[in-house]
Amino acid sequence: MLEQLELFREYVERLKTIAGETKALAIVSESLYVLCAGADDICNTYFTTPYRRTLYDVPSYVSLLVSSAELANLGARRIAFVGLPPIGCVNRNCDPSLNHAASLFNSKMSEELQRISNQHHGRRIAVFGIYSMVLDMIQDPSYYGFDVATKGCCGTGALEVSDDDRYVFWDSFHPTERTYDIITDAIVEKCFRACCRKTLSFLLRDRALHHSVITNTFLQDLV
Repeated sequence: MLEQLELFREYVERLKTIAGETKALAIVSESLYVLCAGADDICNTYFTTPYRRTLYDVPSYVSLLVSSAELANLGARRIAFVGLPPIGCVNRNCDPSLNHAASLFNSKMSEELQRISNQHHGRRIAVFGIYSMVLDMIQDPSYYGFDVATKGCCGTGALEVSDDDRYVFWDSFHPTERTYDIITDAIVEKCFRACCRKTLSFLLRDRALHHSVITNTFLQDLV
């Protein structure tokens, strides 16, 4: 995640050179940023690197990651954060320590984004939690139309299958396209439900109510 933020800083500077500072800042502020970050930092950096674990316990390492979430300070105004899934249950028996780290990260990141939303007026921030849904897919795959949740279907490249839609996971870490479709549909449905509910509430209120009020309420519901 830290490297991705650094790459974004470099991109903004290159954009200023190409488009000019005013236009570049407008592009940055008007774009939508969808963040799916933290899994590799926790799984492949913290838990597989003994040196990291000598410097940080899980709560302090999670706090380090959260404190690096600087997109808002770099000019981003529309941010959607997709929380971590139960990374301890990916294609194996569930590891409580990994799942605890993922839950802690989701909680702290939500708090940080809420703080940013409160401090920076005009920021539109939404948090989408997928932890429970993915865990449910793993524990009860048949409910979602899957047959296999304990191993990947095609990740080694040694064998191609014609029915990858039966699997929750593509390889030892990444979900299949069908799993992503289910998650995406759930997020979109949640957005529409919240938007319709708040739009109706807004229309029934005093017309003098400022638009920013409904926007802030809508975001708080999503968070």
